[in-house]
Amino acid sequence: MPTGSLRRNGFDAEAAYDMFINGTDTDEVMVWVDNQGQTPAGSFFGVAYIRGQRFRVYVSDRTNSFVLTKNETSGTVHYLAILSWHHKHRMVAVSDTLSQFNSGWEVFGTGGVARTFTVHSLTLHQRL
Repeated sequence: MPTGSLRRNGFDAEAAYDMFINGTDTDEVMVWVDNQGQTPAGSFFGVAYIRGQRFRVYVSDRTNSFVLTKNETSGTVHYLAILSWHHKHRMVAVSDTLSQFNSGWEVFGTGGVARTFTVHSLTLHQRL
């Protein structure tokens, strides 16, 4: 993802994985892996350590955002570990289901400049 900030070059966006629990437009779990100037909605809940990575967790109505504390351009997101953390903190029930998994960018500004976003590879694995 391009780098920047609104103040520096008018760029404002984040790259995230989006998980929906129990259907679309329901409970949402966002995992931000690259943040260029955004602040998640809601209140700061605490810090989660998942598979050696540190996330700041924000809670807002039906959306929980895990914001990686340093930007990554490649790597692995352990979504089952993130959902297990949610269960441990009573934010999801054992009976809840993962109904949708998305990946992409939320772009809020480019400073009027055309930007290119590229995904080189995306693989979703499930291992229990």
